[in-house]
Amino acid sequence: MIHSKLARLLFLCFTASLAPKFALASAERVVVKGVKFALKNSGVPFLPRGTNYNRNEMRTLPDGSPEWWYRTFDVGYYKPELVEPALAEIEKSDYNYVRVFLSGQHPDAG
Repeated sequence: MIHSKLARLLFLCFTASLAPKFALASAERVVVKGVKFALKNSGVPFLPRGTNYNRNEMRTLPDGSPEWWYRTFDVGYYKPELVEPALAEIEKSDYNYVRVFLSGQHPDAG
């Protein structure tokens, strides 16, 4: 549940940062119209264009086996000096959504 809320918050924060460029898209809800997406109020077609953003790290599980771990927004690991330029590049490339992976079960997670 908390992962879903955090993911929605991150999505809203990112789309809000695009507001000047995509003011109409961020102001209207996207709905399904026939077999396509459209902006609810205006009916303007909406083409979702997105990407994944994550930073991974290898960790060792208690049983000694290795595992890749998504660390992008983990407590003590988030590095704005790396994330902000990456998100700016995504924005510059005209993406209108970003998918991130959250690892809330990490021992350091708040």
